[in-house]
Amino acid sequence: STFISMNKGRSGTSSLCDSNNSLLLYAGYLSDGTSQTRCRVYNKFHTKVLNGDSIFFEPWYHSILFVPKPSSDSIAFLFSNIVVGEIDPFGLYYSIINYKANNDSGLVVQKNVQLNNRPAFDGLAAIKHGNGKYWWVIFKDWNPLSLLTYNNRFHVYLVNENGPILFQTQNIGVMNNDGGGQLLFNESGSLLYLCTWAGALEYLSFDRCTGQLSNPIIVEQPHSTQPYPYYASLAL
Repeated sequence: STFISMNKGRSGTSSLCDSNNSLLLYAGYLSDGTSQTRCRVYNKFHTKVLNGDSIFFEPWYHSILFVPKPSSDSIAFLFSNIVVGEIDPFGLYYSIINYKANNDSGLVVQKNVQLNNRPAFDGLAAIKHGNGKYWWVIFKDWNPLSLLTYNNRFHVYLVNENGPILFQTQNIGVMNNDGGGQLLFNESGSLLYLCTWAGALEYLSFDRCTGQLSNPIIVEQPHSTQPYPYYASLAL
């Protein structure tokens, strides 16, 4: 069937489907001419979920992500990160959505719960835990206040029945100082790929049972000066 999405703006989006690939939720940026526009959540009927607005967000490209809550048939988490902090405080946030509430039209139960206050690289990635039940969510740092500051810091969050918790932080792989790019898992979840606007390309091994990153393979180092190649997205 054909439908018209409610997303009408420049930025990345995220969606959540059931096991039959039927749409449950989607979210994104709606450009309506206001300076305070944030992320909005829509249901399978393409109407805004109750309380589904004013979610912390910036119109970047890979900075929102749905993850289903383990052991629940009605709850999902929407993760969002803040890259430059022009409107909302830096950090990683999550909101809780009950997509079966309100006669299947959905309800945002809680929004903008802060997990950290760090400036975010424009990339969130998630993969199912090796136990087939929990999830991993990967967040990466950058420093928009000093482009001379390089880092290779990843934060690994575990999502279980109680919600997301910081599992571990690792400094590993290529050093970069730009906030644009993408993180992407391969289909099996054994590899995490990274690209950046400044031209960094690498992939790292990932253990879905321990949440550990290892064995970084650097394909390209980032450019130290302009012009940048602007590697904005990855495809496998």
